[in-house]
Amino acid sequence: MSVLSLINPINPEAETEWLVTNGLGGYAAGTVSGAITRGFHGYLVAALPSPLGRMMMLNDVVEQITTPDFTKEFRLDDGLYGVIT
Repeated sequence: MSVLSLINPINPEAETEWLVTNGLGGYAAGTVSGAITRGFHGYLVAALPSPLGRMMMLNDVVEQITTPDFTKEFRLDDGLYGVIT
């Protein structure tokens, strides 16, 4: 059994994090599952000139299925997919 499965046996992907930087102070960070588990997780964090500092530009993505009859939105909430109507 891995350490990750001991931490969160239901969804170990919520514990595994990733980080991508651009070398200018901006970055993207999150978990493998897509759940936002920390305040600094986001898909686009821009490094702006002083005194502004870093600014979160995009921190969540909602997927949507639309048909002529209905629309359903899917989002990650606590690492598990749920449906928002």
